Amino acid sequence: DLSKDRGGVGAVHERGGLRVEGGIAVGENKDPIRGGHEPAGRRDLSFNKAQSRGARINQLQQRDAIEEADVIRAVAWGPTGAGLDREFALGTTGGCVQLVRLLEQNRSGKDWQLQPGVQMAGLHRGSVYALAWSPDGSSIATASNDKTVGLTRVRSGPSSPLSLQGHNGTVRALSWWGQGGAGGGFPLVSGGGGDCAIRVWDIGAGGRLKGALYAHRKAVQGLTQCGAEIVASGGEDGQVLLWDLRDTNTPCAQMETFVGADVLSVALHPEGNLLAGGLADSRVLEWDLRAGSHVLPQNVYNHHTNQCRSVEYTSDGSCLVTASFDGTVAISSTDALNGKSASDSLILAGHSDRVVQGRPHPNWPSLQMILSCSVDKTVRLWA
Repeated sequence: DLSKDRGGVGAVHERGGLRVEGGIAVGENKDPIRGGHEPAGRRDLSFNKAQSRGARINQLQQRDAIEEADVIRAVAWGPTGAGLDREFALGTTGGCVQLVRLLEQNRSGKDWQLQPGVQMAGLHRGSVYALAWSPDGSSIATASNDKTVGLTRVRSGPSSPLSLQGHNGTVRALSWWGQGGAGGGFPLVSGGGGDCAIRVWDIGAGGRLKGALYAHRKAVQGLTQCGAEIVASGGEDGQVLLWDLRDTNTPCAQMETFVGADVLSVALHPEGNLLAGGLADSRVLEWDLRAGSHVLPQNVYNHHTNQCRSVEYTSDGSCLVTASFDGTVAISSTDALNGKSASDSLILAGHSDRVVQGRPHPNWPSLQMILSCSVDKTVRLWA
């Protein structure tokens, strides 16, 4: 996926045996996250205070951090409805998942501490590329380059993971969808490389494979639920597709990306009308899902200077949180995305290497917090 020079915006260039993408040097055929190369020509990101533009988003500062032995590729807050909003999980390139609790340090709630909890080692033979809590908080699904999806029960203590096999390439994205059945049997979708299919699993039936969706020509990088039966997918082929899981033959809608840049992540606005996608050329595009079956971008977001690896709206829909290989997390008012107040944004810069994911707290704005994970092997709490 790093072997082609696309030219133009977000181009990949050959330089001295390394591929250079927007200032990040990556060895040939290396995983750009796991590769050990230092970024080339990057600006100093050693300070820990946020840079703020605009007043509507509160100033956030780094409150605490946890460092792991391996790169942290994925992080996810526990679901609010399950009473797990003071807990999160992180996944590493060593195939490990760590549960972490958020502790309040004083009555004002202004100081916070991260307390490592249960560590589940050896869930995969490779890296954990993505993780997602089930809506009821009973289980955590994990995706890996060992070509499997893992499902581990955590509510009554970690159990031996269920291994869902069917992918023939790295599994890069996960999303729970629909309504849960008896015993917490929420359906799960997963996507990745190999045949680039999206697979649908019936967790209530012990992880039975229900079907596969084929349209992407390169690896699926992002998945998100867009309603009870609709899932959106983004891929390295530059496609953003909507699927009606009641009719799995063909996508029901396609979002246009113009330049065909790799789509690395997708997220749905809480009101259900907007979809955001993070691109390898550093931009974020936003589409209005009410516009039909072939949808042009409505808004373009340009805070980053390198690959946008994750996008997620806050639960109240007021902000969009994005994380990038430029080493930063950006928080932008959705008013700013719509051109109403372009100066209203916040840039969090404190990681010493590429940032892979940024996740807002599910109780935003009551708890204005962000978790960010990075190639620097840390997860950081901003509040």
